[in-house]
Amino acid sequence: MFDYKHAVIYQVWPRSFYDSNHDGIGDINGIRAKLPHIRSLHCDAIWLSPVYASPNDDFGYDISDYCSINPEFGTMEDLQELIDLCHQRDVKIILDLPINHTGIENRWFKNFCNAHMMQNEKNDYYNFYAWLTPGNAQPAGRVFSRVFQQNLLYESNFSDQMPEPDYDNPFVRETFLNVALHYLNMGVDGFRFDAAKYIYMGDNTKSAQFWDWYIGEMRKVKPDVYTVAEVWDGDGVIDQYLPVTSCFNLSLIHISE
Repeated sequence: MFDYKHAVIYQVWPRSFYDSNHDGIGDINGIRAKLPHIRSLHCDAIWLSPVYASPNDDFGYDISDYCSINPEFGTMEDLQELIDLCHQRDVKIILDLPINHTGIENRWFKNFCNAHMMQNEKNDYYNFYAWLTPGNAQPAGRVFSRVFQQNLLYESNFSDQMPEPDYDNPFVRETFLNVALHYLNMGVDGFRFDAAKYIYMGDNTKSAQFWDWYIGEMRKVKPDVYTVAEVWDGDGVIDQYLPVTSCFNLSLIHISE
């Protein structure tokens, strides 16, 4: 069992870390090259910010393919080698996994838009994202953007480049569970979940219930999977998530003198 309460976790922003091939961009092989240094700092785990395929050069939270690595960072084989080497050195690997939203370049979103354009309600992707048609009342506190040249609005609370899946749809849940299982099968030890309280915007009870299900399904495969969720809020909200997962909130960090 990973003793996260006493562990030292080293966060790596891949783009600005070590550049192994001298193209001006940090990469996965650069992380691997510097693993002896990271281990010398007595770090127990590495937390990688998003390494997935994404058109965003700076952050990578608008993911276009969850099961592909951004080619600027390397390949899936490079990630596998990093995972294996970390385990040889008794270092855990934690991946940042943003599933509250995808990117508009994701094929799931393209399939969603095409299913609506073809008015094909039987298509699996027709209800993959939360959507409305113009003129319908928008739920309070939620933001929707219009699909170009279509009579269709999709939920986009963070950005019009980041459509939000509809987690009431079992197909959506299964799809994103398969993403996590893909990386667990590679040997990943845990995940940091971005924007965890926004899975159901404005409804922390439903969001916490989702994570209870999602993490519970992962634990059927890897009982000791480590998870930490980004929940920036007061203690009353955070307390709803703590029975399910540890929470990423700097206000809870205690610094000893």
